[in-house]
Amino acid sequence: MKNFPIGRLGNKQLDIKYFEKYFPDKKDLDTVAEAFAGSFAVIRNNFYDVENIMCADSDTTFTNKLKNILENLEDYRDEKLKILEYMKQNNTSTKDDRNFYLDNDKMTDYIKTLKYLDKSDLRQRGIWKLNGTTIDINKYKEISGLYKKIVWFDDYKKVFDKVVDNPKAFVFLDPPYFSSHNKDYNNKEQSRNENNVIQDTTFIYIDILEFIEKAKCKVMLIVNNSAIIRYLYNKFYKGEYIKQYQLSKSFETLNIYCNY
Repeated sequence: MKNFPIGRLGNKQLDIKYFEKYFPDKKDLDTVAEAFAGSFAVIRNNFYDVENIMCADSDTTFTNKLKNILENLEDYRDEKLKILEYMKQNNTSTKDDRNFYLDNDKMTDYIKTLKYLDKSDLRQRGIWKLNGTTIDINKYKEISGLYKKIVWFDDYKKVFDKVVDNPKAFVFLDPPYFSSHNKDYNNKEQSRNENNVIQDTTFIYIDILEFIEKAKCKVMLIVNNSAIIRYLYNKFYKGEYIKQYQLSKSFETLNIYCNY
């Protein structure tokens, strides 16, 4: 279940090896949820066979794109193959600097004609490489089947309400980081209003604290290290690990909090 058709910045697929030892036993669960799902990496890698699965993601642009791809896998594969052919014809597939050819006018115009992918997908998924363009339909059909099984919500608090009193539920939380030294990631995650004013999203961590304090379900939270969060969540602290970000190559300490 590890394959995923499009990139999602900040997903935890490569990090699972650091915190999976803290996961609850699946045989004790009837429900699993990711309240900040993104590419639901924990579910698709470790909990895909739990009876009830639910996710929340407020980024409807991403979720609509994902739904469109998973419902049209053959067309998606054909589009990726056409991208490869276009790159060969325009002598772009041998370029070392992906920004150079992705940002030139001809390539930009071509990308606008694509149905399933945009420039950010091409940057993140290695589609500029010759061996990065084809996909295995059968592997993605597994993801498509899992996606259909998931009950989706547009607000993490709706997931909280569904599982808070269920002792057989496990909730994995990977919210937008409270703070970050990784500028590439942080800048893309900042929430802005219609006037381009950066919004305060730290209320998320108040909501999570109130939830984890009263939850009968099992809750795991992954967040970057900060004195404030460590102080507020200290009694739930389980461990930490060092993450290196692929874009900026910077390192950061991530903390693991659990209520069990």
